[in-house]
Amino acid sequence: MKTRLRRPGRSRDELPSRGKNLASIAAVATAIAGIPQLDRFLCTALDELLKLFRADKGAIHLAGPDGQQLLLHAQRGFSTQYLNRHASLGLGEQVPGIVAQTGEPLLIEDFALAADTPIHMGGEEFRSLVCEPLLLNGEKLGTITLLTSQPRIFDEHTAQLLEFIARHISAGIRGSRLFEERETRARQMSALNEIRQTIGTTLDLVQVLKLVAQKTAQVCSAERCS
Repeated sequence: MKTRLRRPGRSRDELPSRGKNLASIAAVATAIAGIPQLDRFLCTALDELLKLFRADKGAIHLAGPDGQQLLLHAQRGFSTQYLNRHASLGLGEQVPGIVAQTGEPLLIEDFALAADTPIHMGGEEFRSLVCEPLLLNGEKLGTITLLTSQPRIFDEHTAQLLEFIARHISAGIRGSRLFEERETRARQMSALNEIRQTIGTTLDLVQVLKLVAQKTAQVCSAERCS
């Protein structure tokens, strides 16, 4: 699905030219390289995309565990009202939900010319928008959405550039998740080893149970923060 509503007579210089593609991609890749923590990785990637495409607002949603919801992991510029109401989206809901469902990018070059379209962002104001799916080996990981307050030329070139960058981000998401899984397993093994050592040196059941509760809480807290 591609919605393209272009205002005539606007310059394409507002977006990176084809000659700057490699430099643009390299700048984003350099900024996000070596960041293992998922949410920090996503926030950094989003900041770079906002600068590159000169967008006012942006969001990165990732698919939830059940694959039927999108969870907001990174955002810039959205209103508190929107964030309170739309921390998660169902498939087909709003622009990110539509793109996640179809796996196809969606472009709106001037929302003012699309008054009859049912496509929206939950009441969040914008004039131009591009949303790109995050895909990896056929798996739908989530979406990237960029919005502007003024009409802009979001065309096929924009989508192609964002698609290429999205591939790097998708690979980074997978790498971050693998890192966090390894960190979680390491914390679990460390906690189990300490519990085993305590069991081997004491017959105090209360002490053992307290340690089990403490280590379980520590592992669960770390997983929530990661």
